[in-house]
Amino acid sequence: MNEEQPRILKIGLMSDTHSYLDQTLFEHFKDCDEIWHAGDVGDPALIDQLEVFKPVRGVYGNIDDRRITSQFPLDQRFEANGIDVLMTHIGGYPGRYNRRIKEIMEKNPADLFISGHSH
Repeated sequence: MNEEQPRILKIGLMSDTHSYLDQTLFEHFKDCDEIWHAGDVGDPALIDQLEVFKPVRGVYGNIDDRRITSQFPLDQRFEANGIDVLMTHIGGYPGRYNRRIKEIMEKNPADLFISGHSH
């Protein structure tokens, strides 16, 4: 029996744009299926531009105002092609996770952890 493999998703990953959207991104991400933004968007018009181009998933960051925090959650947990994804803005890194994220990862670790803020 030949099981069909799920189609591989191509993801454009970004964070900490702080209201600046380099126009070369549209060329770099042209073959992507989705864009994932790990927070600190800045100007909501940036998300509007991205959404015209590709579907966007995101989380808000520490500089984002109510317009972004009403559109995106603090954390986003979702499945993409059978992979459990956890995305947040301030998460830390292995051995030095943010306390809140460390608790989440100890109780229910994700297959893929994405965070921004480390710029």
